[in-house]
Amino acid sequence: MLWSIWLGANICVWMTEVAAAWLMTSLTSSALMVSLVQTAVTLPVFLLALPGGALADVINRRLGLVLSQAWLAVVAGLVTAQMMTGSLTPWSLLALMFASGMATALRWPVFNAIVPEIVVREQLASALTLHAMAMNGARVFGPMFAGFVVAAWGTTWVFAIVCVLSLGAVLVLMRWPYRAGPAPEHKRHLLPAIKDGLHYILRHPDRRAVILQCGLVYMAVTSLLALLPLVANSLRPGDAGLYASLAASGAVGAICVGPLLHRARQRYSSQTLVTCGALVMAAGVLGVSAVDHVGATVVLLFISGAGWLSAGNTLSVTLQSRLSDTFRARGMSVFLMSMMVGGALGSASFGALADLIGPRGSLASMAGVLACLAILMRLFASVDPKAD
Repeated sequence: MLWSIWLGANICVWMTEVAAAWLMTSLTSSALMVSLVQTAVTLPVFLLALPGGALADVINRRLGLVLSQAWLAVVAGLVTAQMMTGSLTPWSLLALMFASGMATALRWPVFNAIVPEIVVREQLASALTLHAMAMNGARVFGPMFAGFVVAAWGTTWVFAIVCVLSLGAVLVLMRWPYRAGPAPEHKRHLLPAIKDGLHYILRHPDRRAVILQCGLVYMAVTSLLALLPLVANSLRPGDAGLYASLAASGAVGAICVGPLLHRARQRYSSQTLVTCGALVMAAGVLGVSAVDHVGATVVLLFISGAGWLSAGNTLSVTLQSRLSDTFRARGMSVFLMSMMVGGALGSASFGALADLIGPRGSLASMAGVLACLAILMRLFASVDPKAD
């Protein structure tokens, strides 16, 4: 039930982002305003991830999921109402997309904290792999479903459907017989909870190594996705359909490798899987930068997607296994923040580099940086405890 809600929530997020970006093109001709849609969605995730994690450790976690889904339903409902009345403006759309991102900032740490409560430790890694596969599956099906709805009935119906799905998730969660343990008194204040959470997460070298390598991996993932439209534009036919296919191929690679990770974890250490995943992704990206054929690019992006899930999911599982229940949501919120910071720095840096040497040269440079840093992290900042 929780996995279905998580999958549905992520599909709703991608439907909302695609529909909002398309809707903005009809509200204004400004390219800046269109690009600000993505900023409005991701900025609150960065700003509120840690407070959201602290809140998830303070309140009942089922209540946190209910609040996040109810908030998303309200936002989608407001967009629908404003579109039906003709009162939606570019700035009000940006404000509502910022509000939508606030729901993600709360839902992500809450969900990551609640899974270990209902899954035995031996099955946690497999459950988190299914979690990652749902995220990548939503990246494939969310935009496809939104595009179908927009073409068939119009943009208004995308937000109406998101509203209904989110309310349905609220009703299911309210019927779930979740029993939360009593919260200690020292957890009931938000600011001390944030401070204690940061101290707990960052004081141990192995946890710091996980956070650092998470930022590295998602620096590469976000840079690849940011430069992918330019790669698609350089290939034939160079249209939006080709871009969607290229983006989907990476997500499909991530989905396909998921079932193989359980057996791999039984044979290899966490750091080995992270390093190999990063190197596989670097090799795939390097190939994308070198080839000029659609079929080969699709295969290489499939390989890149398999690499990024292997590394990213292994890091998530590793951190989860080293967090106490008391600090779990705050720990995963720091993990999310490292993803956002790494992604923002990577996309900005390699995007600027692409203006100087071209997108393919920038991708080749990013592949080299990723490979070098992955090897350095293995040598000097391993996520495996020294005792291993």
